[in-house]
Amino acid sequence: TGTALVESQLAACVNLIPAVESVYRWEGKIETAAEVLAVFKTTAGAWPRFESRLQELHPYDVPEIVALKPEQVARIAHVLDVPEQDVVSMNRRLSAPDHSLNAPVRADSEGEWQDWLVDESDSQETSLAENQEMAGRKALLTGALRGLNDRERHILIERRLKDNPTTLEDLSQQYNISRERVRQIEVRAFEKLQKAMHTQVAERRRAAVSAGHGALAAA
Repeated sequence: TGTALVESQLAACVNLIPAVESVYRWEGKIETAAEVLAVFKTTAGAWPRFESRLQELHPYDVPEIVALKPEQVARIAHVLDVPEQDVVSMNRRLSAPDHSLNAPVRADSEGEWQDWLVDESDSQETSLAENQEMAGRKALLTGALRGLNDRERHILIERRLKDNPTTLEDLSQQYNISRERVRQIEVRAFEKLQKAMHTQVAERRRAAVSAGHGALAAA
C-alpha cells in the first residue's frame, strides 16, 4: 500500500512503525491485533485522491485515517506559539506508540532496534590505552620528583602541579626567602624534572629495544 501510494506520487514518503498492538471493538466483539502504523506525507491538493486510493488499497473494510491539515497545523502553532514544524513533529510522536528496544527491526529479521544505538563513549581498547598511558606518565613524574630535594619538590608541586597554584609571596614567607629566590628554585626544579623524565623515557626505550632483540635471538 505504502509503496503504491509513493510510486503514484500521491505521497512523498511513508514511515512504517511496526509492532503496534491495537485493542478495538469489531462486530460486537473486543479484538486485539498486531498492526503497523503508517505515517504519510502528502499535500492538501493531493489529499482527496490520496484518501480515496488509500481506502481502495487498504485491506481493512474501515481503516482508521487521521489527517492533520495545513490550516490545523497553522492554528495549533499560533495558539501554542511554536513553529509549525514542531506541531508536525509533536503529532508524529503522539501518534507513534512506545516500542521495546528488544523488538525486531523487521518481522523476518533477527536484529533488534537496540543494535542500532550508537555508544558515544570510548571503546574498551581506547579506555585501556588511555589508562595505561596516564599510569605511565604518573610513574615517570613520581620517579622524577624523587630526584628533587624536599624544598624543590614542595615548591614545584605548589607552583606547577596544583589547580590553584600557591603564590610566590606565600612561599617566600613560608621559607623566609625572597619571591625572586622562590621563582629561581621553581625554574631550576622544573628543569631538573624535565631532564629526569627524558632520561627515564630514553631508558625505557633502550630496554624495550633490548627485549625485542632478545626475543628475535631466542626465536
